Amino acid sequence: MARASLSTTFIIVASNFVMLTLVYYMFMATHHSYAAKGGGGGEVTTQHLARIQQQLQDINALQQQAPQVQQPGQSTGPVSPTCPPCVQTPCPTAAQASPASTCECPECPVCVDTPCPACSPMPSPSSVAPKRRTAVLGLAKGLKLVDAYRFSRSFREAAPDADLVIFTDETSGEVADVYKTFGAKVVLYKESDLGAAGSYHPSSYRWILMDKWLRALPESERYDAVMFCDTRDAVFQSDPFVHVKEDAFYATLEQRPKTIQQCGWNRKWVSDCFGQGVLRKVGDNVISCSGTSLATWGPALEYTGLMRNEIQGNSCERNGVDQGMHNVFVHDRRLKSRIIIWDNEDGPIATVQSMPKLKRDMYGRLLNRNGGLAVEACAGASCSRPNPCVGAQVKCTQWCTSTTAAKR
Repeated sequence: MARASLSTTFIIVASNFVMLTLVYYMFMATHHSYAAKGGGGGEVTTQHLARIQQQLQDINALQQQAPQVQQPGQSTGPVSPTCPPCVQTPCPTAAQASPASTCECPECPVCVDTPCPACSPMPSPSSVAPKRRTAVLGLAKGLKLVDAYRFSRSFREAAPDADLVIFTDETSGEVADVYKTFGAKVVLYKESDLGAAGSYHPSSYRWILMDKWLRALPESERYDAVMFCDTRDAVFQSDPFVHVKEDAFYATLEQRPKTIQQCGWNRKWVSDCFGQGVLRKVGDNVISCSGTSLATWGPALEYTGLMRNEIQGNSCERNGVDQGMHNVFVHDRRLKSRIIIWDNEDGPIATVQSMPKLKRDMYGRLLNRNGGLAVEACAGASCSRPNPCVGAQVKCTQWCTSTTAAKR
């Protein structure tokens, strides 16, 4: 190693000497005072230049033949056209001043500023973290064309890589064309196939369909996270799955301070299905909306399983009771998975039908106290004020229309 270093040092010194000599001669050739100062001959001849150029070529030849020592952080040798693109990363062995030959690229023995595959191999496909698989699941029965379009388009623009899974009994028509246009996975069903549950409200029997479909998925097609979402009156402003960062079930609250006990609909759903004792346990909690929940795979299956069993085994059905069951599972902690609760004021999802005021940005997008929201949900009967998504549809239609226009 010491001998190689000495040889390299000598070549560098000699090369520098020859270069200085060449520069000196060229400089003096441009000044007539060269001969007067004893330079002898007055001009640099062609023979002088040829001799110096030959010496430079000899020095370069010696440099290429000499053993090369790469210092930490330095590159070695000429760049071959077959070298991979430079990434400014030296081989690990070079940092230890080892010969570059111990870290050779198959196509380029010494690649300038390029890691050698033997030392810094490219990650194999199996070592690259796969993209998360996500999906929104919703049931659509009797939807108007504008509702289906608004929901599907806003979702596809907000989450282009996620799946949209629509459970429907519509096999043709404009609404079916909308789902096809926006790349939805359509799961067809017949109410007659659901047995007694086929006479229930769609918001109740949807959980039977979703649970059955999720459990039938092969392991390779399972999702990392899913969202259970109403389809008639929900609009997406951004990808909701960016907020799913932990293994849990994510429940969303309606507007404070209205509680389950204070709302006639929710109070009756709980008492009819679970009795007054359970109502006393959960009645003072803020209402949680069953139409906008998210979960990772395990908690999602636990939740749909609970819902399916309760719907099929409890005879309390009356115009959809799933929200009463949902609130008991969440607030009474019958769902054993970890539960993360997002409130309506600061969370990423807003249940608009319970909000006394709506705050928007200059583009018409709904905001919470901390910024933009992922979804505007205005489903169900309101216990705070008339539902803005039914009747005149003043608030909801205004927002949905302005958002769609802004995205064009």
